[in-house]
Amino acid sequence: MLTVRQPSYLWVVIALAAASVVHAVAWFVARATVLPVPEALHETQRQVWLALFWMVCVSALWMIQAPKSRFQALLHVMGCAFFVCLLGSVVAFTNWMVAQNVGFDLTNLTTFSFYALLMILGQMFLSLPSAALFQQVLLVSRREAVPEPEAQA
Repeated sequence: MLTVRQPSYLWVVIALAAASVVHAVAWFVARATVLPVPEALHETQRQVWLALFWMVCVSALWMIQAPKSRFQALLHVMGCAFFVCLLGSVVAFTNWMVAQNVGFDLTNLTTFSFYALLMILGQMFLSLPSAALFQQVLLVSRREAVPEPEAQA
């Protein structure tokens, strides 16, 4: 059984900072290979802000009830990340339809869905290192968190 490290506020801040740095490096390296550096920096900044949503969400879930295992903790993080990515795709699709005045038909929906699926898979892959680091920093096994009482002589 796992528990959140104490003092929890300090460890949440440390975990958020460390995971955000790892997430930023992963996104910058991935984007700088295909985009000019200024555009890669802009996209990295946007993705780190989005990642903070799922990091804060999952830390709140863990404060309510900690996961039983590290694998379950990783699944919690990836589930929250998937939810944020899915919401981002819905917002992007709505923006594409409304702001750019694209007609809503089956061809556009299929094309965008295929593109959104590839983007979600890429975002999930790039969030794996930060998700693993986040749960490693924030969570500790219960037996390590509670020191053994000293034997009285």
